[in-house]
Amino acid sequence: MYAQSLPSVSMFCDEASHNRYAPNKQNKKCQYRSTWEVIMESKDFNNVNPPVELSSTRPAFSLLQIHKNRFICLVLDVSGSMSGERLERLKQAATSFILDMVPLGSYVGIVTFSSSPLIKRHLTRVDEHSRQEIINDLPEHAQGGTNICSGLEEGYEVLRRDDGSVDGDEILLLTDGEDSSLSRCLEKARLSGAKIHSLALGQSADESLKKFPNVTGGRMFYASDEFRSNGLIESFLGITDESIELIAEGETLEPDDSFDGSFYIESDIAKDTTIFVTWNTDFIPKVGIYAPYSSTEYHMRDFKVDDNLQYARLHIPEPEVGQWEYLVTNTHTRRQSVTFTVTSKPSDPKAHPAIVNTYIKEMSNINHTW
Repeated sequence: MYAQSLPSVSMFCDEASHNRYAPNKQNKKCQYRSTWEVIMESKDFNNVNPPVELSSTRPAFSLLQIHKNRFICLVLDVSGSMSGERLERLKQAATSFILDMVPLGSYVGIVTFSSSPLIKRHLTRVDEHSRQEIINDLPEHAQGGTNICSGLEEGYEVLRRDDGSVDGDEILLLTDGEDSSLSRCLEKARLSGAKIHSLALGQSADESLKKFPNVTGGRMFYASDEFRSNGLIESFLGITDESIELIAEGETLEPDDSFDGSFYIESDIAKDTTIFVTWNTDFIPKVGIYAPYSSTEYHMRDFKVDDNLQYARLHIPEPEVGQWEYLVTNTHTRRQSVTFTVTSKPSDPKAHPAIVNTYIKEMSNINHTW
């Protein structure tokens, strides 16, 4: 066939209608044969590629429904390398997650693993009373080796208890170590139907961890193991769309040193604002939080303080809209690391605000005067 763009060319030529004497590309490239002659000699027309036999041409539809409630299993590394401050940071971040980030009505379970796994808590429906019960089952000790695959297996078992399946359920896998046997459980993770989020704590965490989110549709997080870093709490926050982070700061303060700043509460996220403060000594830092327009102030006496886990939490159901100020001071006689995190929730649960992440290529042309 030649010059298909011409309006008069509307059908393929056959042996009867083809002009074998025309000086065109059709004759040059197809040995003077018509289009239909070429087509008839193709593999498809010689029954080399026969059509698929179908018993029915009626379409089949599968109706899928998203879980209204989330089913999440925390699979936590408690090997020897997680002892000390790492375990404390894990518990602080997991506490913040369970108290403020997991939506009411969700289900949460906990599995720990070192050389072998252990179910710490089966799936528990999250409500105002059960949150603390779930927190009470966070790990207390860390020792032994690292067997990540065994932890995942037990995580599947916990998630399977509700309906016999893990389809659509989620696992948050947190570890700081390496496991040479990860490849043996990667395919099972892909076929499981669960979404696996990996959280690598510190620089020695296994690079292969990112393969689990890649094959299951989860997310990959990296967090510093420095105590002044908020990375661990931010990673937990990253798997939920219930809370929005307004600010996350962390400093190592000398005696009587302080850090301050501000955070802005928009009208569309002025609900259930939570301020979460952590520290790493036996001495509670001094905190002051100041409302934008009224004389409202909050200090450590207004927080719920946990001396064991070394955190303080303040919940403000309906905060003032505007710019809030804060001041954090180390009143201890020695150096102390303190983190300060503020989250809030949409005023209308049916209208989630748009979130934009901005990046600056370089700071050379930025005016740093505020």
